[in-house]
Amino acid sequence: MFTDFIEVSEVNDAFNAFQNASSVGPIAGGKSLPDNATDETTKVNYSFKKNKFKRETIILNQELFKQSIDSLSSAEMFLSSSTYTFKYHFPRRVKSTNIEEATFSMDGKTMIHEVNFLAMMKDPKSILIEVELEK
Repeated sequence: MFTDFIEVSEVNDAFNAFQNASSVGPIAGGKSLPDNATDETTKVNYSFKKNKFKRETIILNQELFKQSIDSLSSAEMFLSSSTYTFKYHFPRRVKSTNIEEATFSMDGKTMIHEVNFLAMMKDPKSILIEVELEK
């Protein structure tokens, strides 16, 4: 997905709407979804203040979150080899980040971080991304 945003807070709305839309549909084995399946279990917040970017995930409903993780067991073998790539492009060079494994573009403005998809799903709070830009 690629789009330009005027305010970083717009990303919150877009990401969380995308997350809600992706939760609609049948689950493995053709079973119907539980009544509360479309309730939000997590929320991702993005902020950009004082030259610092931050992405964090908050678990909103621990019980529903545990149920959603349990429902992944049928796809665990497939998902264990899947990756998820975070790619952020900034207006200035990155000065520092909390992600040791991150790679950067030649101009230092694009940060790329690849994680194991299943690990991210099981522990979304572990994907805290903080970036400080050069002035």
